[in-house]
This record gives sequence, structure tokens and C-alpha cells, in this order.
Amino acid sequence: MVGVWKDAVTQAAERLFELGCAFAAVDVLAALSACFVPLLSPLLDLARIALLLILVPAVLRVLAMQHADREDADLMKAIAIAVGVATVYALVRTAVVVEVCSL
Repeated sequence: MVGVWKDAVTQAAERLFELGCAFAAVDVLAALSACFVPLLSPLLDLARIALLLILVPAVLRVLAMQHADREDADLMKAIAIAVGVATVYALVRTAVVVEVCSL
């Protein structure tokens, strides 16, 4: 099981943009399904968690590989920027979902 996960993370590192877009789509669908189709919520939540279990380590792996020859401070800055981007995404997604669900 761990081997399959490692292979998935390695493959995901080569196509982060596609996986990130897929996560965003599933994440928004999961959040909106809670308002409109509650029966789908658990399935979409599982898909969201599965994508996160692959996406986050893949992003960290790519950042670590890109900063292998640099100081550790540069890697920490890159991780801080990635966390900031994820926070902005979560805020925007939450605002959109709240707005749509209130219609």
C-alpha cells in the first residue's frame, strides 16, 4: 500500500498543475454538494482527502528537489509561500461556496 502511494506521489510530481486543478474541482464540488446534494458529500470528501494525500507530498517533494542546492532558508520561504497560496485558495473557495449556497 505504501509503495503504491509513493509511486502516485512520484507520478504526481510530474503533473502538479493537472492534479492541483483536479483537487480544486473536487474540493469545490464537495463543498457545494453539502448544500445541494448531501448524499454525494461523503464520496466527494473521500476523493478530496485522497487527492490531498497525494498532492501535498508531491508539492513538498518538488520544492525539496528544486531547493536541494540552496540554503534551507530558501526552502522554508518556498514552503511558506505555498502555505500562503493554499490559505488564499481556501478563503476564496469558502467565500464562493457560501455565496452560492445562500442563493
